[in-house]
Amino acid sequence: MPDCVRCWSPEAISHGTGHLMFIGLVLRLESKGTQQVELELRLLEAFAIYRPSLLAGMHRHFILFGLMHHLERRLNQRFSPDEVLQLLDRFFNLDLLEPDDEELELVNHKEDFSLPQSILEEIKRKKISS
Repeated sequence: MPDCVRCWSPEAISHGTGHLMFIGLVLRLESKGTQQVELELRLLEAFAIYRPSLLAGMHRHFILFGLMHHLERRLNQRFSPDEVLQLLDRFFNLDLLEPDDEELELVNHKEDFSLPQSILEEIKRKKISS
């Protein structure tokens, strides 16, 4: 059964706001004459610029913003981040793109920085000579 038909079923509507948001997006698109196929084609077109592989990394929000901007430009209408995530969910398992604990630990790791001793000595020499 196609995804769009499944979204219209009473069971899908009862699953929560995610499906309701998607239905709202479809209704809004249909009311403006934009077909679902056109939307998906524009999203796939955007993947050439904003690589989906980066959705898993620290640049996730920038890629999401880029996809939103691309869709808005190409389809002449506004999209919320949640709506774009709904569309992405049709192509990817977004749960797998969430950073795991190891990746979060790596990103949040803080390390004290200090210049090498040779550079510090050079800076001191320049201060003394000036």
